[in-house]
Amino acid sequence: MDSVAADRVAAGRLWQGLSEPSHAIRAADRYFALMGRPMMQVRRANGEAVLLALDPATGAFLPSYALQNRFRDGLLDAQPLDHAAFHALVRRWRARALAECEASPILWTRTTDADFPYAATRAGQKLALRCGGHLAEPSWTLFAAGEEVGELTAWPAAWNCEEPRVSGARAAWAASRLAAG
Repeated sequence: MDSVAADRVAAGRLWQGLSEPSHAIRAADRYFALMGRPMMQVRRANGEAVLLALDPATGAFLPSYALQNRFRDGLLDAQPLDHAAFHALVRRWRARALAECEASPILWTRTTDADFPYAATRAGQKLALRCGGHLAEPSWTLFAAGEEVGELTAWPAAWNCEEPRVSGARAAWAASRLAAG
């Protein structure tokens, strides 16, 4: 198994473990960048350190055990960052990831979740969309691996979805408001 596949398996195990109180992750204790890529070290409640690296394809922070082992052994020359510099770097990387997602042909499928009515997969990670509450000008919030990546004001032309883009309940509410008004 290559390091990318191992990290994907490890990511799945980590996120499954986060739902259990003994494995909950606390706030990051270190922020840094490796060749400009934002990373942070966090600790689980049991004290285990986990290295999370921003995934350039999705904008989500994912565990990277391959990098964590090299970091722990002092083989990586990572630049320490303060909180403000780290978050500014994350915003830039997420804006780039969001632009790439908007330009990519993604097939969205309808879900039964009212909060996240559309789901897709990109670079092996789950994506979800949450629709904003304004029917006149709907906005979309993109989530990758459970993290908010960014906001969209319109449905990107490269994306495909065979279902209507407004949920049935919202469409019925809008129709009733127009009929009443």
